[in-house]
Amino acid sequence: MYIPEISVVICTYNRCTSLKETLHSISAMSMPSDLCWELTVVDNNSDDATREVVERFAASSSLNVRYECESKPGLSHARNTGVERTAGEIIAFTDDDVILDKAWLARIRAAFKDVNCMVVGGKVVPVWPGPKPPWYEERGPFASPRAIVSFDLGNELCIAHSYPCGANMAFRRELFGRYGKFRVDLGRTRDILMGGEDFEFFQRLMDAGEHIVYLPDATVFHPVTKNRLDKKYFEAWCFNGGKSAVRFEGLPKDAIYYFGFPRYYLRQLFENAVKFAFTLDATRRFYYKLQICILAGRIVETRQQFRTRRTTA
Repeated sequence: MYIPEISVVICTYNRCTSLKETLHSISAMSMPSDLCWELTVVDNNSDDATREVVERFAASSSLNVRYECESKPGLSHARNTGVERTAGEIIAFTDDDVILDKAWLARIRAAFKDVNCMVVGGKVVPVWPGPKPPWYEERGPFASPRAIVSFDLGNELCIAHSYPCGANMAFRRELFGRYGKFRVDLGRTRDILMGGEDFEFFQRLMDAGEHIVYLPDATVFHPVTKNRLDKKYFEAWCFNGGKSAVRFEGLPKDAIYYFGFPRYYLRQLFENAVKFAFTLDATRRFYYKLQICILAGRIVETRQQFRTRRTTA
């Protein structure tokens, strides 16, 4: 019976063009001769040529490739299907729009063998199509939210105290049996930018005392598409990020509620609105606008949960 050491899982939805490039980079990886591994592509019910792309790749490649379909919409459903329908002791997740370094899988395997760890997060390098937008700040007090996929803690292996990216993460299978799988009320669904399912799982592991190892030489390159350079994308990402934060954290406790959300949200909303109105610097103005978007998402989700709780009670 074929039992792989590592199962690589790619979840995809309507990205057959970029998926081709990702699969090509997988076929170009340098593998240790004794590594037994499998590749599973979980199609989240795409209506493009995703299945044909995967089947052509499987037919032309010497790799052990399998296509799975998950009809329930949502990245968490697809990732959980990847956990359930693979057999490797280690499950490594990556995205359908990245290019993997040739040593990516070999480095992940070496880390699990040499460091004897339970979970690793690798470096994610954004690949910009041109100059960065003038309103985009990577660092500092007015840094833009993590709408651009990136994870870089330097060039040394270390214990990560921040969340890795879902585009480059690997776990020992036993963790899913011990702590459960990804929450299906979080995670991107179709074109709704509701994230947080990977962060919530990492937080569960950290709360239980599990260490996350940062692996700088297991690198993936994530293209920054043109739509992500639009301010509207950042605004939508922040609004949905506010909603997912409430689902992640739960309703604020010991707060005074007005109209179904905590009163202090109003204060924060007012403060950011004033700063937005009276700040002349364009970068800072956009930063305050994004804070307003996050608060708006929090208010919408909190009101919905508050009404649901009252109705249930």
